[in-house]
Amino acid sequence: MLTPKKRNKIIKKHLKELEGQDIYDLMINQIITGIYKINKKGELTRIRRNGRWGEETSIREIEPKGMYNRSTKTINGKIMRYSVHRLIWQYYNGKIPEGMEINHIDGNKRNNEIKNLEICTSKQNKIHAICIIKTIKCGWKSKLAKYDKKKYKEVIDLIKSNKRLCDIAKETGMKTPNICKIKKKLKKGYPLL
Repeated sequence: MLTPKKRNKIIKKHLKELEGQDIYDLMINQIITGIYKINKKGELTRIRRNGRWGEETSIREIEPKGMYNRSTKTINGKIMRYSVHRLIWQYYNGKIPEGMEINHIDGNKRNNEIKNLEICTSKQNKIHAICIIKTIKCGWKSKLAKYDKKKYKEVIDLIKSNKRLCDIAKETGMKTPNICKIKKKLKKGYPLL
């Protein structure tokens, strides 16, 4: 077992080595050295240095209610923010490739168990939110929608019949930019009805 003195020496050495590195790399190194710990529920805890040795305390989170678990770390006077779900994914699976996101399978942004996290593209993440979880309301389902389901269906049918956008606008009374957005979403494969 590490004594507090040896542990502090290791911490100082790591801080010098990791200066200028990514916050996620730094946090993973601190999990490996025993400063932080990830439990089975996907919660990040800090092993206390002051007070009772080896006592675990939860990290202080800075997120608004209902959002992702986020926290901060101060390194050499610099405050760095990180997302706990991204840290947990990187700890178990390695770096997140550029352009990829971490998706919560059950839709609960605070459930950071590794079995509840998956890597996906931005498009896959949005489709998951719309189709599987139904958290993002689009088209006629939105509370802010100007048009109903019948109008959307009519526009979609006209788009599929390869009519010009200006003709569809005259026929339906919908503005051309809105029709253009629907057409783009159809091309990308988003479910609109």
